[in-house]
Amino acid sequence: MSDRRHLEQHHPPPDDEAITADLTGASAEAVAAYSAVVDAVLTFQTCDQALAECLERCRDFAVGQAYAAFTATMVGADDRAHHRADLARRARGTNRRERQLVEILLLAVDGDGNRAAALATEHVREFPVDADALSIVQRWSQDHFVDDRPDVAS
Repeated sequence: MSDRRHLEQHHPPPDDEAITADLTGASAEAVAAYSAVVDAVLTFQTCDQALAECLERCRDFAVGQAYAAFTATMVGADDRAHHRADLARRARGTNRRERQLVEILLLAVDGDGNRAAALATEHVREFPVDADALSIVQRWSQDHFVDDRPDVAS
């Protein structure tokens, strides 16, 4: 059974009408946006758990460990982030593309979001297939890290 079918079978999508029933003060657009976010969070939680289960069996999947560390950082699960980051750092047999992905993700985990975002931009130029996976690193870094370097225009 595919992971997607397994997820759908064991975690059916929420009933949007039940979630949004009787919400006071919201426009139809706001209710639709709220419902979409609820769906996204539930999907994320389900997929994150499935990834964690797979990573326990594939401890040398460095990119997966690093991405799990990054997503744990995003939700404030620092202990889990550090555990996954350690596993990513110890993984063997990665190629250059994978090493770069791991480095970028772990820079964000370690708090160097500005450098992570800059390296992500460079990485995507060479490996455009990674653009989707790294776009969140760039956006999240912009929102969570202050660039304290002097402005070159000054």
